[in-house]
Parts: sequence; structure tokens; C-alpha cells
Amino acid sequence: MDDYSFARYDKFGRVLAFGQKNLTDVSATDAPAHLTKLGNILADLDKAKAGQGGGSATPVGVLRDVLRLDVQNITRTARALAQDDPNYNVLFRPPESHNPHGLLTAADAILGHLIVAPTDDPATKTAKAARIAKFVGKGLPTDFAARLVADRSQIDDAHETENDADNDGVENTAAISRLVDEGMKECNSLDAIFHNVYTHNADKLTAWLSASHLQRVAKHAAAPAPPPTPKTNP
Repeated sequence: MDDYSFARYDKFGRVLAFGQKNLTDVSATDAPAHLTKLGNILADLDKAKAGQGGGSATPVGVLRDVLRLDVQNITRTARALAQDDPNYNVLFRPPESHNPHGLLTAADAILGHLIVAPTDDPATKTAKAARIAKFVGKGLPTDFAARLVADRSQIDDAHETENDADNDGVENTAAISRLVDEGMKECNSLDAIFHNVYTHNADKLTAWLSASHLQRVAKHAAAPAPPPTPKTNP
């Protein structure tokens, strides 16, 4: 199981433990059913990662989750920028649907308004550079557009890998992708429930946010600089 999948696997375990510990708080909702499903998903993930073997490539579902975070960060920032320039709401729209096609369509549209193409005229190039500067000014990393390009292309690469491969390890990798998607769906439902139940209980809500937090895997990091060469006295 790769780092991206394991981060979600770890989240599922924390969410399940929190839900089971605080089950009485949500017994009147359908949270118990979601927790049961999440427990089954965790058990299936244990089996899939044990049999993954050589199929260690990052599952497509996990890569989509990474891309979804990129798109959410950009569209959230665009809403803030649109307070001064409404055009940002037009150019940087969130996905129209929650399915993979909607996510990829939104990502491609966003890239079209940020990445310079060979056919762009000077005015368009200047406009795109200005947009990137605006996003960076709101706290996005200076290479956020390049990250979006890389995360988008990884999905196409993963599809090609899965289509070309035919072994048990890759089958288990595909199972992990599906199970991660299903687990995130259960977590999203539980997130809505616990937010609603703990609206007036700040301590419990803080504990839930801690348990359900998803740590994004560090990537695109520059290689550490080599240690300085010690000086020798003549």
C-alpha cells in the first residue's frame, strides 16, 4: 500500500475508533450503519494490502482524491478572489458532479486558465501569469499550478498501468482504489453527522476534527542540500 492510500487507511481507523467510542452520541442517527460499513472496508483493505505484492502503484482512486484536494484549494481561493473580480468564479468552477469525469473536467478547465499554451498570444500569457500571482498571494504554493499538472497526469499514467498489467498484485491495487473511495464516502457521511450532533459541543467537535483529519502526503519536495564540505587547513 502506497503512502497516499495508507494516509486514508489511517484516517479510517481513527474515524472508526472515535465513532465506536462515542456511539451513544449518534445512536439516533444512521451513523452506526456507516461505522459498520467502514469497519468492513478496513477489514477488506487489510486483505487487499496483504495480497498486493507487486502491484504497488498508487491506486487511481487515491490519485483522484489528491487531485480533488488540489481543485478544492483552487476553487476555494477563487471564491475569495471573486469578491474583487467576479470573473474568478466563472473561470475556476468546482466540479459539476462528484464522479471522476466531473473532477477531471474541472481540473482540465482550471489548467486551461493557468498554464501557458504554445498558441497563447502575449496578452493571454500575461493574464495567466497574473492569475497565478493572485492565487499565490492568497497563500497557495508558488508551484500550485505545476502540482495540478503533475497530479492530473498521474491519473492518466495510472490508468495506462492498470490497463497494461494483469496480475494478482495489480488486482489488489485496484481493490484498494475502490475500497478507499468507499471509505471516504462513509467518512463524508459521518463527518456531516458528527458536525450536526456536536454543533453546540465545542470539545467533542474538536476531538472529531482531530480524529477525521486527513494528512496530505508530502510530495514535490526538493532534495535536501548536501552537507557542506569541511575546510581543511593547509
